[in-house]
Amino acid sequence: MFENEMDQAGCPVFVQQYSIVKGILEKLTIRDLLSISKVCRTWSEVARVVRQQRKNAAQTFLWHPYGDHTSEVFEYYNGCSISDECQRFIDTAPDFGFPSVQELTQEQSWSPLFPQLRSAIIKDFNASFSEPQLMVVVATAAVDEYMPSDEDNITKLKIILSEIPRAIPCLVTISYGIVGSVKDKPISLEMENCEVPLVAGLRIPKVAGLFVKMFTVTKETNNKYKGKVDQENCQTILNIQPTDNVKAIVLFHTQVQKAGALKDAVFQYIKGHPHVALGGGAHYRNLASVCQGDFVPIGAGLIICGNDNVNVASVGLYDTKISKRNEEKLIEMKGCEFPDGDSFAFMFACNGRGANMHGGKCHVESTLFRKHFPNTSLIGTFTGGEYCHEVIPSRDVPAPPKFASSIEFAYTTVFVFVSYKYPTKHSVRS
Repeated sequence: MFENEMDQAGCPVFVQQYSIVKGILEKLTIRDLLSISKVCRTWSEVARVVRQQRKNAAQTFLWHPYGDHTSEVFEYYNGCSISDECQRFIDTAPDFGFPSVQELTQEQSWSPLFPQLRSAIIKDFNASFSEPQLMVVVATAAVDEYMPSDEDNITKLKIILSEIPRAIPCLVTISYGIVGSVKDKPISLEMENCEVPLVAGLRIPKVAGLFVKMFTVTKETNNKYKGKVDQENCQTILNIQPTDNVKAIVLFHTQVQKAGALKDAVFQYIKGHPHVALGGGAHYRNLASVCQGDFVPIGAGLIICGNDNVNVASVGLYDTKISKRNEEKLIEMKGCEFPDGDSFAFMFACNGRGANMHGGKCHVESTLFRKHFPNTSLIGTFTGGEYCHEVIPSRDVPAPPKFASSIEFAYTTVFVFVSYKYPTKHSVRS
């Protein structure tokens, strides 16, 4: 076995030396593994083999500035208190030494929390063993109350994410509330209309056969294609190449009245490719950071592509209360899950559903989702309008939408679920 790996790595070392070096490198985080690969060519090649063989997994993180003494800290849409389950979840969350609730309620700018937020995100990112290809961060609208201009938001983006965008593309979306979860805990938190910053994130892993990329629409792009979107240029707007095996579009729409070209592009693409799943919502603001720089687009999203080892499904829960019909859709969606793989999901919930969905008991839909998908990494947002084109692999291909309004909804919760399994031979993009 080692001899074959040595041939693959091209390492002019003895088998015993190779096994020792490889054993050390297998215990390193991805950050340390990439750093140590710069030591010499031999270690670089062994590190490459370790990266190829590592089963990267989707990972979530959750940041809140509350201590373990907190009670009823989250302000839901209808003012109902937090559930006991969620409270226990908060109490057992990692403590990064954040200020107390009393300190937060003082009349002061909460801008000093930015460095703590950055520290928490960087600490979590650097401790990861899984190699990501892209990161999505969702934040409550309170994050936007300080430094509100586009220029300020670029500064804010740099403060929060620090050096991470040098490693992977990052998309930050700010909305009316967020959904957060931590893997291996079948509990989720729905945090809405909070007065202090709350952030959740998802790192999408590098896995052979799974490719996720970001698209953004600037004011210039929107003006160029406004009223002129068709079946061909919609792919240009959405950053889709002819060779892409697109399975889903995840839409983080902002400034709906000013980004009509983006909505039209999504509609045109789904119309021509009805097998492609769609989920998304209208958000307060998007921030994007890629190797070319940082900017504030008027609309953004993700294109999820995959081979046969990737399944994607999307459903809309239209009943405005917890119902058997809603749960049956989630159960049907579970049918596309690879039992020996991994998964992640996005949730978009109407900001106005809170009063009916919580009902004073906090029977939140994200917890219903986690009931059936306890090991799935889930993040989500509360939105001012939702987008959905239902696709479940076990069903027939749905009919294409007739009008742009056919993919727009209100008082709805939408899930996009991505399941993938690891190929026999793992490979990653350098």
